[in-house]
Amino acid sequence: MPFTRLWQYKIPSECLLDGLEYRGEWLNIDLYCRDEVKKVSIEVASGRAVTRGGAPLELRGVVELKREYFVLRCFYGYGNRIWSKIKRAINAKIMCRKETCVIGLLKPNYNLEVNIVNRAGTILETITLGNTLDFDIGGSRNLIVLSTISPYPEHSTVLLVDATSNTVIDEITGFGGRIISSPNRIIVNGEHEGRYYARIYSDDGEELAYDEGIGVFIPYNPYPFQIPGIELYNERLIVITDLFTVKVYNIMDLNLEYTFLKPPHMRAVFNVDPEANNVTTLSRINDQPLIINYSFKGEPRWQTHVVRGVSRVLHSTSLLALFDEFYRKETRLGFIKMPVVVEEERFGPGVEPLVVWGRNVVLFDGEFIKAYVYER
Repeated sequence: MPFTRLWQYKIPSECLLDGLEYRGEWLNIDLYCRDEVKKVSIEVASGRAVTRGGAPLELRGVVELKREYFVLRCFYGYGNRIWSKIKRAINAKIMCRKETCVIGLLKPNYNLEVNIVNRAGTILETITLGNTLDFDIGGSRNLIVLSTISPYPEHSTVLLVDATSNTVIDEITGFGGRIISSPNRIIVNGEHEGRYYARIYSDDGEELAYDEGIGVFIPYNPYPFQIPGIELYNERLIVITDLFTVKVYNIMDLNLEYTFLKPPHMRAVFNVDPEANNVTTLSRINDQPLIINYSFKGEPRWQTHVVRGVSRVLHSTSLLALFDEFYRKETRLGFIKMPVVVEEERFGPGVEPLVVWGRNVVLFDGEFIKAYVYER
């Protein structure tokens, strides 16, 4: 085995990984526990863990489909269910943040019933939105956004709910689509007048940008739909792709940092390295999906073998980690030998990559966070 384990950190048995941010040489994680949200910083080089204190508990919600109905459950702390609701609908979704849950129930008559619910399970407000074929819901730390998808785009609606005050703070009509979330930003990708646009909202509900194209968060959510379980993984860059160009935005002030032509046959952007002037993409060549790294001028630098089901690509100049979210739920590690990638090891199932730097990788299997170094 060419990978040697450097250190490991065990997630406490009564906690869940609820947030992730890689900054500098530290991996900052939030642990959703029974009594509080613990904040822990792990030095990636040594594995030294420092507890940074705690934060008050927040609501979290899950939905389960039974044979003829949906069961919506709200939790206040790990394993502490405080209420449940049984609903009949075509589709049902729930998103909980802070002291608020937003429930969407799609009815057979194409009406969407939106309930704003507090910690006690009391419905504070009910909103009915018509002409709804489908809907989506997402949440940052303090904001919940619900968006409808209508057969007539002018009838689509976006609702912004303040999770602290349990109130609707804005309603946008004539626009709606798919939502992807991060701790500090929310993107709504929707259609308007025959073109796709991305609306980007801050954590307090302010609209930060409205640009033509489809927006994603990289490296953890490179697709224009929410990948489950990583809503609170911190984004590094925001990328908006239109028909011909790729636009890269700084997450701090949302300034447009770089614009370059789309590489040929590109389907998704996994990573952008402004310092090395290259972009890593999912591309289809001869109808085969490949991970290809291009220079900003469109020149291919390296590529993988045929891959399927990849939802996350993390890499340095020498090490590549592919996460198969949709099929095997495993991580494949490879060494980059220009112009190809040689697969060295597989971890899984249920193992995801969190960070790659140099010849090192940090993996998470649901119980342990582990760091490995490539030594061959």
